[in-house]
Amino acid sequence: LSAMRGSAKEGGAAPPSSMPPVSPAADKLLVDLRNRSDDVKKKAQADLRVLVEMEARQMSGEAFSLFIKKLNTCIFELVKSPDPSDKLGGIYAMDGLVDVECEESSTFITRFANYLRQILPCNDVGTMIMASKVLGHLAQVGGTLTADLVEFEAKRALEGLNSDKRIENQRFASVLVLKELANNAPTLFFMHVPAFIKAVWSGIRDPKQMIREATIESLRGCLQIIAQRDATVKRKWYALVFQEAERGFRMRTTPSTHGSLLVLGELLQLEGIAEEIPQGGGITSMFETVMSYKDHRDALIRHTVVAVLPVVARLDAVAFRTTLAEPCLAHLVDALRRGQEPGAAYTTLGKLFTVAGTWVLEPWIPEILRLVREGITPSARRANLDEAIVCLSMLAIAEPQNPHVMEQMPDLIEHMLAASHGTLPRPLVTTLAAIGGAMPLLLPDIQMKLLDAISFTLQRTPYQPSGTPSHRRIAPLRSPSSAVRGGEVGSAGNEARQRAVTRALEALTEFDLTGNHLCEFVKDCVAPYLEDPSPQVRLTAARTCSALLLRAGDVSKRGRSARLVNQVLDQ
Repeated sequence: LSAMRGSAKEGGAAPPSSMPPVSPAADKLLVDLRNRSDDVKKKAQADLRVLVEMEARQMSGEAFSLFIKKLNTCIFELVKSPDPSDKLGGIYAMDGLVDVECEESSTFITRFANYLRQILPCNDVGTMIMASKVLGHLAQVGGTLTADLVEFEAKRALEGLNSDKRIENQRFASVLVLKELANNAPTLFFMHVPAFIKAVWSGIRDPKQMIREATIESLRGCLQIIAQRDATVKRKWYALVFQEAERGFRMRTTPSTHGSLLVLGELLQLEGIAEEIPQGGGITSMFETVMSYKDHRDALIRHTVVAVLPVVARLDAVAFRTTLAEPCLAHLVDALRRGQEPGAAYTTLGKLFTVAGTWVLEPWIPEILRLVREGITPSARRANLDEAIVCLSMLAIAEPQNPHVMEQMPDLIEHMLAASHGTLPRPLVTTLAAIGGAMPLLLPDIQMKLLDAISFTLQRTPYQPSGTPSHRRIAPLRSPSSAVRGGEVGSAGNEARQRAVTRALEALTEFDLTGNHLCEFVKDCVAPYLEDPSPQVRLTAARTCSALLLRAGDVSKRGRSARLVNQVLDQ
């Protein structure tokens, strides 16, 4: 902080003309809070918090009160600015100062709540989301003022949701606030549950998808509060929510149908919900209700049907396996064949493997493997689907002994690595780890193929195990640093190359490579990136070197391994 103060005095930027100067250090941070970069904003937020805590210790009470008064004035100027970036800067500042312990902290709740009311609602979605999170942070802090804050904001939000006149931004802001209050002050929010359950349906059936989905998130928080109460209270509110969901289906509009499907998805995830379902609403009835919309003309409804199916299946796994798994699998396979909602269909298919059971899955596995291969194969119209990759890992976990799975898995692994073109996305590495865990006989082969892919990304040569004779070693086709540069600094190709290198370095620590001595590989392939022009690449290389070289039992105190470690440490 002393260094920051010094640099601010020497050449720090002045605050905007509408803001009073606070102090050289604070003025510099206020300028940074207006920066378009989120990273710069977050750093300024953390530094501002440290500065306020330090000034609280060092200043007299009167001087600190004046300091905070000026700072609050500047935050207010940011909040009321028409520029969304300035507004976000003010929000970041408030979020960093909410729970600072100082003499002025008691005034922060009231003052910041008033500032946030200037923003909720506004015309920028991102600003409203961030402002609502800070309001939730205020409610979480506690203290004598919190109850008044929650009471006022909950009533204000419910009025906005109940308004006869539909104002889109007001309704969106209302459901965001209600979600944060339910999540951060559940005890205080419980008294508003009756009013919330009555008002929430206007948001759930709103014509705009974004508002419906935000309202469902607020309902999720409310249902979590209800779930902590006794059985009588739970049964009463669950029954009311079920009835309203059914009424939404009867309205036969796309927004009401979509909203009711989302409500069912939330309700059926609650623990012990099977015992609380109204009579006549068992798994078969729920499944029939959901599946009746599988061929709906609206793609969003079809997508939601696919997403809700695993939740319905978990309601009663035995009943689902006995009578419902077959038509469910048939629908998902048919959807994938037609190319409808492939991402959601692969995800749902993977979640159903363990519920469906071996004898139900057996006849479907060859076709599922074919569809997964299609999903992990990039085409001219789309890239490979991460959901298909994850689906394959779930199949390996559910059916590791299936002969079709055992026969095709090695080729599918190689196919996935080739399709990634050296980018090694995290879902791919996670999937390979899951397959190696479920099918341990394949683990050595997966390790070698992954190390080959990493080596090709880092130095354009295959992986060469430790101890390979010098005359048989292949020299890198390019030096690592020049491979990273790939083009002009700042070009799209260079950025893509840096991302690929970073992921390759991260993959070395994410995957279990036990049994492979990697000291030479670290020295030859990883350590050169410690001198890379990109700070992110250098940082990732340093972490990777540390993780691999300090692995227990991998490095002795003497001999070649110790010399290699010392060489890397020198770099």
